[in-house]
Amino acid sequence: MSRHVWKRLVVGKMVATNNLKKILPEEGVTQVQLAKASGLSEGTINKIYNGKRTPAPTSMFKILKGLNELSNRTYAITDVFPKYKPDGDDEQED
Repeated sequence: MSRHVWKRLVVGKMVATNNLKKILPEEGVTQVQLAKASGLSEGTINKIYNGKRTPAPTSMFKILKGLNELSNRTYAITDVFPKYKPDGDDEQED
């Protein structure tokens, strides 16, 4: 099993899928601006933007905070990272 597939299995609910490629141009925000506003490096933002890196939950929320500071609207975490599910959301009800 490749490292990439294993990482997706281990991380499970958090997949590299994100909507940054759609949102940033709509908001007129660059990766550099988002990096500064979020406190993450430009390289990290670029890897997440291009789906080459799955962000940790703390990075997701930093990106969300930075994006909301720079944008004309307020985004929810699932607007940016549609497959994000907080721990416990997959529990079955009896």
